[in-house]
Amino acid sequence: GSAIATGLAENAKVTKLSIPATIKNGKAKVKVVGIEVGAFAGNDAIKSVTIGSNVTEIGERAFLRCGKLTRVSFGKSVEKIGNEAFKNCAALKTATLPQNLTEIGQCAFMNTALTKAVLQKKTVAVGAEAFCNIRTLKTVTIKADAANIGEEAFEGHADGAVFKFSTKDSAKKAEMIRMI
Repeated sequence: GSAIATGLAENAKVTKLSIPATIKNGKAKVKVVGIEVGAFAGNDAIKSVTIGSNVTEIGERAFLRCGKLTRVSFGKSVEKIGNEAFKNCAALKTATLPQNLTEIGQCAFMNTALTKAVLQKKTVAVGAEAFCNIRTLKTVTIKADAANIGEEAFEGHADGAVFKFSTKDSAKKAEMIRMI
């Protein structure tokens, strides 16, 4: 069996949130494989999040408007970050994207305080406005040989931001640059 994280009890004042890799259900161990849509949205107590190693998907708006959230540590299995998952987390400075991440949803990190974004080799889809309005964003590294980058994905980055591409294919690189 498997489980998804659905949120916190009302009035819970958790500052360090840890989504476990497994939970006990009676005597059975169950893998936690996802975070529900809107699960922690609007929670102003959470300052850091550690996502367990079995979580593959972070639902849409899962951490939307978590105003004090400064750091997210992703588990190695995260493949998809849903639309608006971390949108308007204005204090979010650190989020190292995992190696297995394939898809970043629309507006996923919009209006955060990230200073860098490293899109891994497997990250092939970046939604429209995914990293939009991040005036602190100074470095973007795209390790994928080709990525489908949505409109205005990096619009509103820091002045003088540096974009780095790992691909040696000049046509693919030109296409990605055009999308930025």
